[in-house]
Amino acid sequence: MRIVAIGLLGIPVVCGVVATAAFNSQGGFGAGHGDADPLIGLLGCPALFLLPWLPVPDFISQHDLIAIIWLPAVLNELLVWGPIAWFMFRLSRRAPDARPLSKAQGPALGD
Repeated sequence: MRIVAIGLLGIPVVCGVVATAAFNSQGGFGAGHGDADPLIGLLGCPALFLLPWLPVPDFISQHDLIAIIWLPAVLNELLVWGPIAWFMFRLSRRAPDARPLSKAQGPALGD
């Protein structure tokens, strides 16, 4: 389960790399009119929906590669996949529950 938890942290990075490749293949972001724009938007979800409400500095909002691809990837890492991976990692480190012995194995402790 720890390997899966660590692998979950790579999902936003892989989505960012694929979105960057699509971004470069069409020559930039076409404001929804490019062939790869739906793919770029899909790979940035769900954090892409938060961008209109986030105050971002001008140097970030002026660069489509940062604002549309890598800022959502970082937000997805921090807000979605990071907490899921942390929960799975903590769950894998939890001590197993003590189970009482069956009668065939002998008396249970406390009997």
